[in-house]
Amino acid sequence: MKFKNSFYRFLSLFLLISSLFSSMNFYVFADESFDIDADTMYTEGKRYLVGDGVDQDVSKGVSMILSAADAGSGKAMIDVGLMYSSGLGRLLSPDYKEGDEAELALSWYERGAEAGEVELAAAALSSDAFSYFLGSEDGRIKEDDATALKYFLKAAEYGNADAINMVVAFYSFGFGVDQDPEKALELCSKLADQGNEEALYSMEDYAYAYYAGTKDGIDINFNTSFLYYEKLAEYGNERAMYNLGLLYEYGLGTAQDHEKAIEWLTKANESGYEPAGEMLSKLSSNNE
Repeated sequence: MKFKNSFYRFLSLFLLISSLFSSMNFYVFADESFDIDADTMYTEGKRYLVGDGVDQDVSKGVSMILSAADAGSGKAMIDVGLMYSSGLGRLLSPDYKEGDEAELALSWYERGAEAGEVELAAAALSSDAFSYFLGSEDGRIKEDDATALKYFLKAAEYGNADAINMVVAFYSFGFGVDQDPEKALELCSKLADQGNEEALYSMEDYAYAYYAGTKDGIDINFNTSFLYYEKLAEYGNERAMYNLGLLYEYGLGTAQDHEKAIEWLTKANESGYEPAGEMLSKLSSNNE
């Protein structure tokens, strides 16, 4: 009997707690199905956030998107990052402290990329990076080259073409860091090793800039140009092979070496780069 009385008291307490829970609006589920999938929850959250076909409810929209992110929606994760960047941190976390938004947004972008939304994460990172690089128009985000570079590096890692070009520019021109063309080349090479074609385009662009002085802020530097063309040649770039041959032939950026010049010009010619064949003929006639 004593056991039964204890059991009945427990059951009564359980039913009371259950009735209280059923009347509460946890997040936004009072009128939503508990079986709602993460992506649907995300879509509905966006509707409430902007008032698309429903009465706008920013708090409810934010809660739904955050719940969708926690449930595994990659798109929602990216949006949580964007909301931190947009100044909605207090709606997202009771522990939010002003000044944490950059790190919090970055962590959500990374989670979104891991969930499969790599392209969206890269675009969001690149967009935020430009805001930190230039400062936002509304003045909310101040210029911060260190944070901009961190964001650009991550976006570049995800293959964003604008970010790759900006990372190279940061080190080539010295934005917030010491001017370091070799570091820029190292970063480009690392991305190229991962199969990133945009990195190769950037390398070729800067190789020629150092060769001919075609960019403001970059002086002609044959030594640096040689390093870029040497690396590009390793990736099979026939134009780089040709220019490497010229640099060796005329001793620009490296010790003059006719045999190596012929070697690289021949490789370029065999790769189908016609000017290399013309140069080989010219050098051959000059040596007769």
